[in-house]
Amino acid sequence: YYIALTYYKYRDVDNALPWFKKYRASGHRKYRGRAGYYIAVCLIGQGKYSEAIKYIEKMLKEGSYSKASLYWRLAQCWRKKGKLKKAWKISEKALKLCNGCGNEKYIIFERMNIARYMLDWQKFAGECERMLRKHPSSEFADNALLWATLVHLTSDQPEKAAKLIKKYRIYFREGNFIDELNYWLAKSYEAMDSSEKADSLYLYLAKEPYENLFIWLARQKMGWVEFPNISYTKVGTLAVDSVLKYACHIIGVNPESLRVNFKDARLKRQAERLIHLGILELARPCFHALEEKLIKSNNPRLLLSLWKYYYNLGLYDLATKEGTLLNYYLGARKNAAALMTAYPTPYFRIIDAFARQSNINPLLVYSIIRQESKFHNFAESYAGAIGLMQIIPETGYSIARRVGVNPFTKNHLNDYEINLKLGTNHIADLISSHGSLYKALAEYNAGNSQLSRWNQQCPNPQDDLVWTEFVDYGQTRRYIKKVVGNLFTYYWLYGRGD
Repeated sequence: YYIALTYYKYRDVDNALPWFKKYRASGHRKYRGRAGYYIAVCLIGQGKYSEAIKYIEKMLKEGSYSKASLYWRLAQCWRKKGKLKKAWKISEKALKLCNGCGNEKYIIFERMNIARYMLDWQKFAGECERMLRKHPSSEFADNALLWATLVHLTSDQPEKAAKLIKKYRIYFREGNFIDELNYWLAKSYEAMDSSEKADSLYLYLAKEPYENLFIWLARQKMGWVEFPNISYTKVGTLAVDSVLKYACHIIGVNPESLRVNFKDARLKRQAERLIHLGILELARPCFHALEEKLIKSNNPRLLLSLWKYYYNLGLYDLATKEGTLLNYYLGARKNAAALMTAYPTPYFRIIDAFARQSNINPLLVYSIIRQESKFHNFAESYAGAIGLMQIIPETGYSIARRVGVNPFTKNHLNDYEINLKLGTNHIADLISSHGSLYKALAEYNAGNSQLSRWNQQCPNPQDDLVWTEFVDYGQTRRYIKKVVGNLFTYYWLYGRGD
């Protein structure tokens, strides 16, 4: 049983299933009901919904496990099979039997999903509000609040949207999400013709001393910035000496005094030698070891010194990390030069050339790289995406054939020039195909398997921002917002071309 449970907790349902079956067949009674329940869940995880339905119905007759939990999983199976009315009726049974049990939030979330698949937005908003009433601190509450708000806004009920945000936002602490809620609250006021309240909230957001998508959208509402141009345009690039000069000005030091005194001189020489030999992957652990002996907390001078050191060595990922920390510690004191340390423009000549060929803004390429790899050209994700623009090898082969990169192997994705050529071409192709930056970024991150469902299961798919909020892959939704937020920042720093 515990072998099965370990596989299950690591989401390895293929290996968990036979062990749960062995336990059920062994005659042990202690966890018999729970093992049966997990067998059904594993079958659902394998996409064997008909088999799971038969197994759950058998368990309901046995009475060996919680009926509320079994009906919840049964409703999930029927939803997956497209029998939505049946799924809804079964979920009602689950909710009635649950009566405040530990699985209630999951049953309500399943009902949210069923209503969304039915495209019944009033039912959907009702279940979202039930989640907020019953479980306002659960992991589903943020989506429930956002989705219910947007359903009310798109249904011309801004008063309900505003009331909902004001009632439940006290349950949330994460800064970016609070900014998001305040932005949608301002939109609600705007729709209610309460322009004074809306402008006051937009101004409050616009003045925040940090950057995210909703801060930039508020600044756009105030007329301080414009939405970045997606097509190719000439842009500026980072000039190290100027950045150091103006960044040093706000921390009160001389650029000439920016030096890093690593305590282990021998390890430093070894790391630098590896850099000059082009063996960056062996140099990085050396620098991590050297940095452990430095006290960087609230030390802008040291952070800027490290940024200068790493940037000049071509370790742009480490430089970006130090620049991000520098801006965090500077807070409201930071200026554009300091912000440039966290939003650099390496490989400019190459990126500009490929962007020109593909007719996209080079700053969009930088925005993607910053989110995908933080400029680490040997980065590899858990999903197998490789290099600066994090390209999956299978996708790489397809793009390489189209753009004439031949020969091409997986290892070519670690060549930054090839990676940039393929990634730039790919995002340009997706923008052309979808006619939307947001949807192009969704496919770049998650592939195209869910795109048609996301287009259908949205109360207003023509509004790119609303569409993004209804992307139910949290990682993809956050990715889109981060990249577009990065694009605003890059455009503000470099978009004027000087």
